[in-house]
Amino acid sequence: MAEQNAGHSEANKETTEPSLEQYRPEVPTRGRLGGYSAGDIHGAFIREARQALERAGGNALQATNTGLSRLRGEGLITAREVERLSRILEVMFAQAHGEDSRREYEAFREVRDIYQTMVLEADASPTGLAIGSVAVDAFLTALLDGLRGNDGNEGQQEGQTAAASTSRRLVTMAADGAGAVIGGAAGGAIGGAEGAEAGAAVGGIGASAIVGAIQEAVK
Repeated sequence: MAEQNAGHSEANKETTEPSLEQYRPEVPTRGRLGGYSAGDIHGAFIREARQALERAGGNALQATNTGLSRLRGEGLITAREVERLSRILEVMFAQAHGEDSRREYEAFREVRDIYQTMVLEADASPTGLAIGSVAVDAFLTALLDGLRGNDGNEGQQEGQTAAASTSRRLVTMAADGAGAVIGGAAGGAIGGAEGAEAGAAVGGIGASAIVGAIQEAVK
């Protein structure tokens, strides 16, 4: 039994908090809003989120892909970034909706690797990197919250209660990723590249409540 526990511990060594924290990216903050107030950007985000979700019939992933196309059309992100960010959001939503059979860490590793590839690209855009960093940060936060829960309260939960807790955590993660894209589109419309970067930051903060409320309203 001791040998089995040791093997299990070694197998999960890479998913401990200290090893995962090294992958947390630098996320745009409100200190980078330039000439725009957080209220201006937040208001633009809410309007953009409502319109995007209404057009998509409440489908947040579809609204996100539309936002990426809009950012590309305005020259704020590259064609490669559209592909990479679309894949990142696809993975996040698949995890949130239980459509990905992989463990959370395995899915996170794919998202992390895509973002790291983006960082190294010579033509990387500030907007694309801002959205990517918010998405990776949201996924990492959800992953760490899950690990902490498994060592504490969530680990003591059983059945439907534990499943509901996991679902809320992953849905919040995906919504924050979507919020970064929608916020980027909203900010870009009023402030170009600087506004888009700021919008990604604002849109990725607590977007789950806003996106969830709008989704319910447009059903």
